[in-house]
Amino acid sequence: MALETRRLEGLERVADEQAALRRIATLVAAGASEADLAAAVSSEVGGLFAAQSASVVRWDGDTIRVIGSWAVDSVDVRPAGAVLSYGGDTLAARVVQTAAPARIDSVDDLKTEFARQRWAELGWQASIGAPIMVDRKVWGIVAASRKEVGE
Repeated sequence: MALETRRLEGLERVADEQAALRRIATLVAAGASEADLAAAVSSEVGGLFAAQSASVVRWDGDTIRVIGSWAVDSVDVRPAGAVLSYGGDTLAARVVQTAAPARIDSVDDLKTEFARQRWAELGWQASIGAPIMVDRKVWGIVAASRKEVGE
């Protein structure tokens, strides 16, 4: 019975992912603005990963700029256009440097003071991110995060 339950959960997950992709594709086909599209992607990613917040950011070399964001609690949403410094051992730096997905399970996974300070500022418990690639280069990052218990 457990195997059947896992199979059904897997099928439900695939169906949820496909539905999210269809909603995003519909926005693209309708000519949605970059801000509307990034906000929708953030919302879909947040929902798919049961996150408390999600964002799409543009990497500009020295900074990352929020293009769109979503949060369970709208108070936690970083507004589009917000600019954060880039560096350290942050999730963004890991994704940009490797051009691959990254995961940080706790502050203990961070190696630099800059990253630990950013982690505390954001109040994260865990975070995942993946690169947005354009012409085989990292253009930006999509990320989803969970907040510390009690946040």
